[in-house]
Amino acid sequence: MSRDRLRFIHTSDLHLEQPLYGVPEVPEHLRDVFLETPYLAAERVFEAALSEQVDFVALAGDALHPRRGGPRALEFLCEQFTRLNERGIAVFWAGGTVDTPASWPHELALPPNVTVFPAQHLTAFPVYREGRLIAQVVGASRAGRGTLATDDLTPDNADLPRIAIVHGALDGIGHTGGIDYWALGGRHNASKAGSDASLAHYCGSPQGRHPSETEPHGCLLVGMNDDGHWQSRLIPTDVVRWYDERLALDEKAKRGDLEKLMQKRIESLSAADPGLDRLIAWHISARGELATQLRRGNLAADVLSGLRQKYGVKSPAAWSWKLEVEPPETVPVGWQQQQTMLGDFLRMVEQLRVQPRESLELQRYAGPHKLAEIEQAVDLSDAGARQRVLQHVTALGIDLLRGEEGRP
Repeated sequence: MSRDRLRFIHTSDLHLEQPLYGVPEVPEHLRDVFLETPYLAAERVFEAALSEQVDFVALAGDALHPRRGGPRALEFLCEQFTRLNERGIAVFWAGGTVDTPASWPHELALPPNVTVFPAQHLTAFPVYREGRLIAQVVGASRAGRGTLATDDLTPDNADLPRIAIVHGALDGIGHTGGIDYWALGGRHNASKAGSDASLAHYCGSPQGRHPSETEPHGCLLVGMNDDGHWQSRLIPTDVVRWYDERLALDEKAKRGDLEKLMQKRIESLSAADPGLDRLIAWHISARGELATQLRRGNLAADVLSGLRQKYGVKSPAAWSWKLEVEPPETVPVGWQQQQTMLGDFLRMVEQLRVQPRESLELQRYAGPHKLAEIEQAVDLSDAGARQRVLQHVTALGIDLLRGEEGRP
């Protein structure tokens, strides 16, 4: 990217108050990693701004929840802003749902290089480099989860690049004219948005915190070159990366075959990202005896234990936190036609599958506490989630009702 025109860092969703979460247990040797990673990843964002000598940082909301983050998070953020101030790098901050302007402690003054956009109404500010006007930023902070006013702003100078910084969905912002680049926040995985996807980006969070937040996380380095063309690239800042690894085995596969595949995959991941800790969920597609052994008994736990001992205690670590056997998508038609308990069971599940609005009646089988846990873990109103649950129920029922004879 050319230094002659414009260059900035687009970041959002630092969430300094939120450690990594979403696993049933955290091993003792990784507890500090789970707690410290949000700070380490955020620090890498500000280091990227310094090393790339950007003109400003576009902070698109949810940097921290001031009350939940406490004094440490507040002090950390001010320290990073001060580092940028010492190098003449501005920060334009559009508050999100957790860091509205009103939530910042009045007694803690922000450094002079930080501009916080007022709540609800889009406001424009100039960007200078060495006293020369080089761009205009437009933005607004959220006031909780309310909507933004979409007043159209006429550019002060049509020749200047114009960047909008907002936390929230692009479709909910309106169609303010004259914007060259939308710096959006509010999604933890990076993505493009809008009708002109090349100019509207969610940069994602600097660090994935949940098993659903796979893929590299970081900040975007955005710039306009001498020809007026926009370019962007992801600068990875994550310290820990989540993986969903899927392996398929045939009916004749044995435990040793599975373990060799898993070890080979871990070593491949380690070679590709040698400096990262990795948190791995395994999804195994298998049939026959191996599938039944993994679903029942101690085999899955034994395989996980072996992987953890070999790779999970190293530094950096590759910690396998889950091993799940994917249920078969179909079962033999003859089983469903049997006049047996298994046949009755399969016909009942099939009826639930083809009637997506029919209640699963979980309250008949789970107490209030367990029911709340299920509803928190799985959104059964989602058609895809409901079907996956029914697939798992089918596999479990087959195992229990047919035993060793019922391996699909």
